[in-house]
Amino acid sequence: MSAAGARRAAAWELSLFLALVFSFIWLWAGAFPHSSLVIYVTGLGLTLASHVIHRETPEDLGLRFDNMLPALKDAAVPTLPLVALFTWIGYQQGYLRPDMLDPERFLRLCAWGFLQQYLLQGFIHRRMAHLIETPVRRELAVAGIFAALHLPNPVLVPVTFLAGYIFAVLYRRHPNLLVLALCHAVGSTAVAFAFDPASIHKMRVGPGYFRG
Repeated sequence: MSAAGARRAAAWELSLFLALVFSFIWLWAGAFPHSSLVIYVTGLGLTLASHVIHRETPEDLGLRFDNMLPALKDAAVPTLPLVALFTWIGYQQGYLRPDMLDPERFLRLCAWGFLQQYLLQGFIHRRMAHLIETPVRRELAVAGIFAALHLPNPVLVPVTFLAGYIFAVLYRRHPNLLVLALCHAVGSTAVAFAFDPASIHKMRVGPGYFRG
């Protein structure tokens, strides 16, 4: 595929995927039985087909172990201070609870974090690379999309913009989805217990935020 063809394909694939996800969040989530299954199957089908079109391997996407150590070291620099800050806020406000350290809950968060980072970095970021050459602009665009997906939650939007930018920079430096999934799980745990659950509406987004 030529560079121009790759750009056109990336633009169409990204547009279709984002239209699908945003329409699900705001229009048809829960509108019919198994709507969540439909979005997962359709969304993942689109991203997997895109990988085939662009001839991307699992290693290209960040499913790898060879760069695990440098990726962990790089990720620790922004992640640990931010997690410490949110944990301190939660402690000061009295929102820390024993289930914060529940292993089963954390494993579920790792799985959910892996899915989100695969879609955000392994698909959205990589398609953006065909459309925006400047790394900073591309990473800000990825962060903006991540934040927009968390509208209208006033706590999650700025937090996910910052996190999305950090994740995008880390992915550019050392593409490793496993490390990002771990950071996502640790970070989301710290954020979830830093604020009054009522103020973040149980981390809901879209119309569900107003029902939280």
